[in-house]
Amino acid sequence: MIPDIFRKLKLPLNERMKYVQKLVDLHLRPIALSQEEITDSAVRRLLFEAGDDMTTSCSYVKLILHRRMRLKKQNTSKTSDMSVKSSGN
Repeated sequence: MIPDIFRKLKLPLNERMKYVQKLVDLHLRPIALSQEEITDSAVRRLLFEAGDDMTTSCSYVKLILHRRMRLKKQNTSKTSDMSVKSSGN
């Protein structure tokens, strides 16, 4: 898919195309790692498959984990707000 797009856009079929192809192949992996329960082996597989391009993948994982922590804090505060309101009745 990526080589065809690069050919149509008359882009060079070099290392940059391979980098884009790897990003496309791995683009859903960080989403899977944002689930509630993830295994160490899942993280290791992602890092192994990302190879030298690990920095980009790690940035995505870091963003997703940060988002998950923020959502947990929001959910915790909503739950505590609801318990305070229900105890006031």
